[in-house]
Amino acid sequence: MLVCVERTAIWTTDKVRAIRLLQALAGRVVQERCPTAYSHELVSLLFERPYLRISDIVDAGLATRQTAATYARSLVAAGVLEERQAGQSKVFVNTRLMRLLTQDSNMIDEFP
Repeated sequence: MLVCVERTAIWTTDKVRAIRLLQALAGRVVQERCPTAYSHELVSLLFERPYLRISDIVDAGLATRQTAATYARSLVAAGVLEERQAGQSKVFVNTRLMRLLTQDSNMIDEFP
């Protein structure tokens, strides 16, 4: 029984490390490719959930709606997010985070 607990603890710790590494890499990419949009708070928001809506940026107090839309488009152009249609609204998906959360592997896809 303790072996199972140990394996689960190791697996979980490795997963958390991979997510933190991905967040750090994404932060560098955003800082380099989208300097006007970069803020630590925005990068943190990208990792609260595997998707983001423009209203999430606005509700976090990071930008007005128009500026938030500009930030989201620049994050798509930088390869950090992918834009998808969800009903009548747009959703911006952090596909790298989604893969980490849904697969056993802790491999991180490189940014283009």
